[in-house]
Amino acid sequence: MAEATLVEPKSSTPAPTAARPRSSVGGNVLLALVSLVVFLALAELSARLLYWVRWGRHLYPVQTNAYVFPLGWSLAPGVYRGQTIDSLGFRRRTEVALRPAAGTTRIFLVGGSTAFGTNGLYPQVKAAPIHEEETIDHHLEDLLNHAYPDRHFEVVNAGVPEYRLFQEFSLFREKLLNLQPSMVIFLDGHNDISFLTGAASGPSRAAPYWSNRNFERGQRVLNSEGLLSPIYFLDIWLGRTSYAYHMLSTLLQGTVNQLGTAGSSAGESAWGAKPFVPGDDSSAVAHYQKEINHAVDLLPLYVNQVRDLRAIADSRAIPILYVLQPELLVEPDGELTNHEKATQTIAFDQHRDLGTLEWRVLTRAIADSLRFVATPRFSFLDATHLAQRDSADLYTDYCHLTSLGNRRLAELLLPQVSQLLGAAAHSPRS
Repeated sequence: MAEATLVEPKSSTPAPTAARPRSSVGGNVLLALVSLVVFLALAELSARLLYWVRWGRHLYPVQTNAYVFPLGWSLAPGVYRGQTIDSLGFRRRTEVALRPAAGTTRIFLVGGSTAFGTNGLYPQVKAAPIHEEETIDHHLEDLLNHAYPDRHFEVVNAGVPEYRLFQEFSLFREKLLNLQPSMVIFLDGHNDISFLTGAASGPSRAAPYWSNRNFERGQRVLNSEGLLSPIYFLDIWLGRTSYAYHMLSTLLQGTVNQLGTAGSSAGESAWGAKPFVPGDDSSAVAHYQKEINHAVDLLPLYVNQVRDLRAIADSRAIPILYVLQPELLVEPDGELTNHEKATQTIAFDQHRDLGTLEWRVLTRAIADSLRFVATPRFSFLDATHLAQRDSADLYTDYCHLTSLGNRRLAELLLPQVSQLLGAAAHSPRS
C-alpha cells in the first residue's frame, strides 16, 4: 500500500514580499540636477572641440571686449583666432614698451575694425584671414623702414572694432599720450557714418554717441533697478566664458538677421525699400530727400570732432593724419574687379537704397568739409576711393580690406606720413 503524502493546505494569505523603497522627491531633484550638469558639460566640451577643429589649436576667448571707463570697452589681452592682443590692448605679437627705444619713431594707427584688420563679414564671400603681417600698420611700418633705412619706425595697431571717433579721442588722451607717440593716424568714417545714417531711429539727444549695443549692455547691467539685473550680468558672463552659449546665441542672432532681411526686402525699412542700383542716385535723392537732409544736419557732430583733432595736433605738437577710410559703397563701378562688383552688389542689398545713398552723400560732404583744414601738424586724406583698374581684389565686404588692400592703403598713407613728420621736425613746438 502506497504511503500517503501529507500536503499542507494552501494559505489564503499571500507570502510577504520585500518592501519597495519609496522614491524621494529630493533624490529625483538631485538626479535631474546631475543630469543637467552633465548635459551642459558635454555641450560645452562639444562646442570647444568644434571651435578647436574650426580655428586651430588656440581656443579664442569668445568675448574679447572688456568694459572699461571712459572708453566704453577695450580689447582684452589674449589670442583671438590667431590675432594677438597685447597687455595694453593693441593688436601686436610683441609688447609695446612704455617708452620707444632710442632712435625709434613711434606711430599709432587708431580706428575701428578696418584699422584693426577684421576679416570679411559676408559669408557669401570667401576671404582669407588677415594676419598681423598683413595689416595696415605692418605694411606702413615696412614701407617707412625701407624708405628711410637710416631711421627706425614702429607702427602700432591701436584699432578696436566698432570704435567711433569720440572713443578714439579718449584713447588718445588716456593711453596713447603716455606712450610718447611721434604721430597718430586716425582711420575713420564708416562707424560714425553708420551712426549718422541710423540716427533717425532715435538716439539719445543728450548723449547721441552712446547709441551703441556695447554701451547699452553695460549700462543695462550697471543701472538696472529690476529683478532682471542678474540675468543681464549672466548674459555677459556666459558670453565671455561659454563656447556653447556663444554658439547658441550666434545661431539665434543669425536666424533673427535672416528673418529681418526677409521682412525688409518686401517693403520699406530703416535702410530703404530696395537694393541700391548704380545710376539711380538722382531719383533716389528725390525720393529720400527728407531723410538725407536729416543725416546732413547731423554731420557737424562728426566733422567738428575732426576739427578738434587739428586743434589737439597743434596744441600738443603731435602730428595727426586723419583718413576717411575706404568704402565699397561709394566706389565707382568701373574701378572694381568682377569679384568686387559682386561684393558691392551684396553691400547694396544689405544697406538698401537709402542707406547706400546716405553713405555716398555723406562721404562727399565730409571730404568737402575737411579739404582745407591742413596745418603743419595736421593733414586730411580722402581714401574712400581705393580701388583701381587691375586684377587684384582689395575689398572683402563694404569696408574691410584684403592684405593687398591694406598694402594699397599703406602706400597712400606713406607720402602724407613722411610730409607730416618732416614738417613737424622743422616747425617750432608751441
